[in-house]
Amino acid sequence: MSGLDALLTSPSTPCGTWLAGHMYSLTLDESLTQTYNYLPAHQSIPAAGATTTLPLHWSGCGIVVPTITGANATLQLPTVSGNDGWNAEFRLSGALSTYTVTVKSYTANVYGVVTLGPSSMTSAQANGSTNIIFSGTAVAGDWIRVWTDGTHWFVSGQSYAAAGLSFS
Repeated sequence: MSGLDALLTSPSTPCGTWLAGHMYSLTLDESLTQTYNYLPAHQSIPAAGATTTLPLHWSGCGIVVPTITGANATLQLPTVSGNDGWNAEFRLSGALSTYTVTVKSYTANVYGVVTLGPSSMTSAQANGSTNIIFSGTAVAGDWIRVWTDGTHWFVSGQSYAAAGLSFS
């Protein structure tokens, strides 16, 4: 089993336990690396050109989204039914350039507001959306938090770029 497969399928190793005190990340070749002294622990997903379904045992995790090259990427949220309380934070580790990263719900049940831009301080609103999109203008440090009440997904976040985050 590859490093990525082990992280995605092992419910006995949730974010807050086996990673306590350390940040583990997967490089694009799926080798496991370790960085020290990050609390809470974070996961990194090498999802360029693919859809990665987020496992239930990653609730509470910070998810580091790497710089994506060569293709767009999709991170599929778990279903909401029966999973109330599931939550995660997604943070970009670098600028996306021309590619996008979409955090996707199975249905149009995403609600919330994100702030955009350093000077204009505008916002984007999700009102029954399916997709939360980090655009090609998004930069390192842009983030969103999502959580579910078992019926809807709720989102908050911030992008330094005026068009760094959007909904569809």
